[in-house]
Amino acid sequence: MDIDFIAIGRRIRHFRQKNRITQEELAFRIESTPSYISNIECGKKKPSLQKLAQISEALGVTINDFIYATPSSVAQSLSELTDLVSSGADYDRQKIFAQNISDIIHTFITQ
Repeated sequence: MDIDFIAIGRRIRHFRQKNRITQEELAFRIESTPSYISNIECGKKKPSLQKLAQISEALGVTINDFIYATPSSVAQSLSELTDLVSSGADYDRQKIFAQNISDIIHTFITQ
C-alpha cells in the first residue's frame, strides 16, 4: 500500500481549518515553521510519524484521521469541490473537477 501524502496533507488542512488554527499556530504548537506546515498540506513534504503524532495531538484527532478517509472527510472534499467548481473559470473548473473526482475515486478504491 502506497501512502498518499497529498491526501494526508488535505486532511491535516481540513482539521486545522475546522479547529480555526492558522498554519503559524500549528507550527508553533509542534515546534516547526509555517512553511513546513504549508509544504505538508500541499503534499510537498512527507512528515515523519513523530510529526504526524504531534500534529494529531495539536489538532485533537488521531493519526488514523489523516491516513484513512472517513465519511466526514469525503463529505468535506465534496463540499470543497462544489465551492471550487462554482467559483472558478470554465477551464479551471473542469480541470479542478477532474482532479478532485479522481482523488475521491482513488480514496474509495484504496480502502
